[in-house]
Amino acid sequence: VQTKELPELDDEFAKDVSEFDTLDELKKDVSEKLEKEKRQQLRYDAENKVMEKAIETAEMEISDLMMEEEIDRSVEQMEQQMQGQGISLDDYLKYTGSDREKFRETMRPEAERNIKAEMVLSAIAEAEKIEATEEEMDAEIKTYADAFQHEFESYKEKLDDRMRGYIEAGVKRK
Repeated sequence: VQTKELPELDDEFAKDVSEFDTLDELKKDVSEKLEKEKRQQLRYDAENKVMEKAIETAEMEISDLMMEEEIDRSVEQMEQQMQGQGISLDDYLKYTGSDREKFRETMRPEAERNIKAEMVLSAIAEAEKIEATEEEMDAEIKTYADAFQHEFESYKEKLDDRMRGYIEAGVKRK
């Protein structure tokens, strides 16, 4: 017969499982992290509710071209994610008994929501005259440089106007 023996929650335990010297320090750190995570989740939920209400009340027309481009982008993202997991989109569709057209149709509602969100955020940024600061731009460019494993300064210098505009628009929407 085997039984699990749980360690005693004391200062030795804290030293063994963390960088803290006392159990009180460990508990305080865990508590602070949980509180921070909860605050972030509450903020995220509130932002989503505000965005959903803004999208719901906004009146706009979405062209077929915009919809198709957004769906294309979503399909491309999905293909990249699946390739990262070692499966092709075509194989996935075959396994699920679907095809590209059906798959594209399933993406239509989310594509419409994404377009509306972008348009609402862009309109708000324009109405409020929100501008991206140099620090915000640098932080976002650094995120891209890190993601592509490039050195920040050289990546920043090589950005063309189109990509810089894309990054600036993203910063304004944030």
